[in-house]
Amino acid sequence: MTLEMDLPHVYTEQGIPINVRAVAQVKVNGTDESIRRAAVSRPEEAPEAGRASVADPNQANRRRRITALAPGWRRRRLFAELLREGELDTLDEAVELAALSGSDSQVTWALGDILEEWTLSPDDLDRLPAAVPSSSARRRLAGRYERGNT
Repeated sequence: MTLEMDLPHVYTEQGIPINVRAVAQVKVNGTDESIRRAAVSRPEEAPEAGRASVADPNQANRRRRITALAPGWRRRRLFAELLREGELDTLDEAVELAALSGSDSQVTWALGDILEEWTLSPDDLDRLPAAVPSSSARRRLAGRYERGNT
């Protein structure tokens, strides 16, 4: 079986965007049962991170772009840019990438960026403090939220 893939704007580990065209030859026994077994068994064998990157290559690319930068303000600035441009798909992804910003202060600022850019439900708001690295950072985030909603 031949699988062809065109992936525009894939980012290298150094954060450089490239276009990838790939062709893979996959050998599977010709019986219906072996094809079904191969299709079902492969995802379970893949590591958790591998499955996420296959399911959403854009999410893996965004993570790669952020981690290619040194921890600190550059990561947070890229995170804020992705957030403003609407490139982040879910709150879980946004919180995960915010946590990669670096210091407690940078993570808190990144989570504050989420508060400013997105309208969150009360349940989502309750989830944010768990991602904040320290109690003092939680107080700063709560203060930032209150200032933005008064």
